[in-house]
Amino acid sequence: MDNPQPPTPVRPRRWFDLRHPLPPQDARHRTTAFIYGNIVVLAALVPINFHEVSGKDVVTILGIAVSTFLVHVFADVVTSPWSRDSIRRGVWDSAPILTSGVLPALLVTAALLGAPALVALLLAEFLLVLRLALLGVVVARLQSRPTSAGPVWAGIGLAVVALVIVLIKAVLPH
Repeated sequence: MDNPQPPTPVRPRRWFDLRHPLPPQDARHRTTAFIYGNIVVLAALVPINFHEVSGKDVVTILGIAVSTFLVHVFADVVTSPWSRDSIRRGVWDSAPILTSGVLPALLVTAALLGAPALVALLLAEFLLVLRLALLGVVVARLQSRPTSAGPVWAGIGLAVVALVIVLIKAVLPH
């Protein structure tokens, strides 16, 4: 009598795994956009005065995120064969730049509406630093690979540098 083979166990899918890994070029473009977006929006947040938050600050954050997004899409489209698909791919791969600006802009808007500006700005900056610290996880997700220690430590190092910038901003004006 034949002994049937036990079924192959199905590896549980982690919530951050893509069903199919991105092609390496797309993963590179998306990672680049993720880094650019977080850093340029953080750079826009750093000079905002805790005592004088204005609507101009929200417009600046959104303007920097949108203009960086458009430049990234433009550069991606110009450096690849022109087609609807290349434009769509350029827009999709550049989307992390826009996502970098949304929550900080909402938090600064909350400060305009009465939330404590110091808390709103530090939280916005912290969120961007946290996103940078998760860079290794993002790269692993885009490539559907397990996260290794090297990229995780690189992300944490990048986040530490960003956090030092934020702390200098928080301490020096006082």
